[in-house]
Amino acid sequence: MSLTVLCSTGVLTRGPDHTDHKVILEHAPKLGAAALELALYSEWYGHLDEVVGDLGQADLTFRAVHADKAIGSGLGSEEPDEADEALALVEVNCRAAAALGAKTLVLHLWEYPTTDVQIERNLERLPTCLDTAEAYNVALAVETVPGQAGTTLSNIRLALERDPRCGVTLDTEFLAFHGELAESIAADWLWADGRVRHVHLKDFDGRLREQGRRRYLLPGEGKLDLQGFLSGLAQRGYNGGVTLEATALTPTGELDEARLEQVAAAVRQLSGS
Repeated sequence: MSLTVLCSTGVLTRGPDHTDHKVILEHAPKLGAAALELALYSEWYGHLDEVVGDLGQADLTFRAVHADKAIGSGLGSEEPDEADEALALVEVNCRAAAALGAKTLVLHLWEYPTTDVQIERNLERLPTCLDTAEAYNVALAVETVPGQAGTTLSNIRLALERDPRCGVTLDTEFLAFHGELAESIAADWLWADGRVRHVHLKDFDGRLREQGRRRYLLPGEGKLDLQGFLSGLAQRGYNGGVTLEATALTPTGELDEARLEQVAAAVRQLSGS
């Protein structure tokens, strides 16, 4: 099976303290991916045009942009000013994606601390997010991030019911966290009308964090049947991108060259699978 394998620039950067985009310029070519998914940070807002300009002039291809994760918290806020700010940031992120030539914007529709506890607020603001994405010719794909009140798929189904223009980004780790990885392939409603537009691939062994830090497991380092999942994508006729999410940064933010090579090896293996 031939995949269009992307790699997240989160391999090389991490918010809030390690967001120098020049690290991407220097090291992203070593990943060997067909294209990249840019992880966009709020720390860039003061000089986002510079960041986008530098990245856009480099010999790099950005097929997707992962929107600032904090947007989802604002979309779930009970404070109108916070919600309005989040909607304004959706436009900023869409504009950056369009400038880079990316066709997909991955969005956390809900996020800590507001999460999905009052998901009706998030859903109420979804159509405006989709209007903005359409204006920039970018496909908005809501990610299957964990929920507190609902599961990944139950929340996504609510989003699709609220606005059929909504696309979906499947995340293997988060689906597995709720025990829904196999269901994500089996659910006919999820695959109707090309709703799945993007995929995040990483392994999972039951823990999202270790000593308070997020964990990113490469395929084979956890317990998931990722090959079976990828075969399921093929059976569903999925032809979008698959982004490998990983990190090659040490806990203190230094680049681990050995881990970077392991990530590149995983990209090569997936590209030839």
